[in-house]
Amino acid sequence: MEIAGVLTILAFSAVLSAVLSIRSRRRRLNRMLKEEWGAKGPAHLPDEDAMEALAACFREMPKGETAHAWVDDITWDDLDMDRVFRYLNRTQSGVGEETLYRMLHAIDAPDEELKKRDRWMRALAGDGERRTALQKRLRTLGREHDHGAFAYIKAPETARPANAWLYYALAAAPLVFVVLGLFNPYLFLGIVGSFCVNALVYYGTKRVWMRELGAIRRLASMLHCARKLRRFPVAGMEDAFSQLDTLCAALRPMVLWNSLHEMERAHEFDFITDYLRIAFQLDVVSLIRLSGFIKKHGAEITKLYLLVGEIDACIAAASVRKSLKQYAVPEFWGEKRVQTEGLLHPLLKEPVKNSVDWKANMLVTGSNASGKSTFVKAVAVNAVLAQSIMTCWAERYQMPRAQVMSSMAIRDNVQGGESYFIVEIKSLKRILAALREETPTLIFIDEILRGTNTVERIAASTALLTYLSGQYALCIAATHDMELTKLLPAYRQVHFREEITPQGMAFPYTLCEGVSGTRNAIRLLEQMGFPAEVILAAETMAADKPAESS
Repeated sequence: MEIAGVLTILAFSAVLSAVLSIRSRRRRLNRMLKEEWGAKGPAHLPDEDAMEALAACFREMPKGETAHAWVDDITWDDLDMDRVFRYLNRTQSGVGEETLYRMLHAIDAPDEELKKRDRWMRALAGDGERRTALQKRLRTLGREHDHGAFAYIKAPETARPANAWLYYALAAAPLVFVVLGLFNPYLFLGIVGSFCVNALVYYGTKRVWMRELGAIRRLASMLHCARKLRRFPVAGMEDAFSQLDTLCAALRPMVLWNSLHEMERAHEFDFITDYLRIAFQLDVVSLIRLSGFIKKHGAEITKLYLLVGEIDACIAAASVRKSLKQYAVPEFWGEKRVQTEGLLHPLLKEPVKNSVDWKANMLVTGSNASGKSTFVKAVAVNAVLAQSIMTCWAERYQMPRAQVMSSMAIRDNVQGGESYFIVEIKSLKRILAALREETPTLIFIDEILRGTNTVERIAASTALLTYLSGQYALCIAATHDMELTKLLPAYRQVHFREEITPQGMAFPYTLCEGVSGTRNAIRLLEQMGFPAEVILAAETMAADKPAESS
C-alpha cells in the first residue's frame, strides 16, 4: 500500500510538473511575441546555411506561368535582397519564411492579390489577441527548409517502398502479440521482440527514405497547423479563413495518417510518440498510404501550404510596418512613370530622404561615395517591395506594374572561366531579352561596361542606352563617364555631390538636377592616409586631364 501511495505521488508530481512547465513556456512565449511585435529589427536572423537551404527550397516551389516578371538571380544579388529578406523576416515558421522569400521574387502577383495582402496586414495589426494566437500555432511548424516537400508533391507515387505488405505486417505484429498474450502470458514477450525487429526496419528504412519521410512530416505539420489556425478567424480576413476551411475539408483523408506525426507534444513525453512510430511503422505506412492521395490532390496541398505561409508572411510585414515611423502603400497606375517622395533605403540606419519623378531615362553622375548606387538601389528595392508586400520606404510611391531588372554588382566568373567583361555583357543581354511590349521594365545599371577600354566603353554604352530609350522601359544608369552626359541628350541628368567642410569631405546624399561638376577620388585617397608622394603625383597627372573624363 505504501509503495502504491509513493508511486501515485510520483506520478501526480510528474504530471503537475509537466503542466506547470507547459504553462510557464506559454507565458514566456506570449511575452516574447508581444515584445517582438513592431520591434526595430527581426528576432531571428537565418545564418548562411539556412539561407542556402531556403534558396534551394525556393527553386523547388511552383513558379506559375508568368515567371518572366519575377526578380531573377542577378537582380536579387545586385539589390542585396537576401539582406532585405533578413530584415523583413519577422515570421514564426519555415513555411512563412519560404513564402515570404517567394513573395519577394514573385512581383507579378495580380493587383487584387496585392490589395488582399494589404487588407490582411491591416486586419492583423488591429487584432493583437488573435494575431498572437495565430503566431503561436505557426511557431509549432519549426524553421527547417531541407524537407523536399515540393519536390515530393511533383511525383509522390515513385517515392515509396516497393513491398508495402511487409510494413503492414510489421505494424500489425505488436497488436497480434497483445491478443495472443491474453491466452498465453508468455506470448506478451513477443511484443518486445517485434519492437526490436520493427526498430531495425524502421531506422533502416528511414535512412533510405529520409527525404521523402521529411516531406510527409512537413506536409503533415502544415495541415495540422492549418486546422488549428481556423480557430482564430480575424475580421477582415474572411477570405483567408474560408479558404482554410475549404482546403482542410478537401484534405481531410490525410488527417488519419498524419494524426500521430505532428500532434502537439509536451517535451517531457516526446519519447512516447517516437515509440509509437517505431512499433507501428507509422512513418513508412503513412508514406505508402498517402502517395496516391497526394498525387491526386497536389494542387490543393500546395495551395494550402502557400496560404499558411502567406498568413505568416503578412503578420511579419505588418510587424515591419509597425516598426516604421512612416511608410507608403504604393499606388499603381498605367503610366510609364515612377513618382516618389521621401524615398529611403530600408537597410540604412540613418538614411537621407530623396524624391524623384522618373518619367524619362536618367543618367546619375557624382563623386565617389556620394550616394549614386544607394539611390539607384533604393528606387529598385522599393519597386520590388511595392509589388510584393505593398510597403514602401517612402512618403509616397507611385509606379506602373513592371518587371525589375538590374546590372550592378558584376563579378568575374573564375570557375566558369569568364572575364569580368563577358559576365557583364551577358548580364546586359539578359535585360534586352526580357523586354516585353505588354509589361514595362524598370532597368537599373551601375557603371555600364566598366570592364573594357574607355573608347569602346563610351561607344558601346551610348549605343546601348540609346537603344533602351526606344523600348517600353525606364532606365536609371549611374556612371563616372562624364562623356555620356553629352552623348545622351535624351537622358535626364541628375547627380550627387560632396561638400568640403573644416572637418573634411561630407556627403549630403541629396539628389540634384544637372551634371556633376566635381571629382573627389584623390581627396579620398588623401583622407585615407595614402603617402604624400602618391597624392602629389596623382594631382599633377589629373591637372593635365579635362574634368569631363574623370
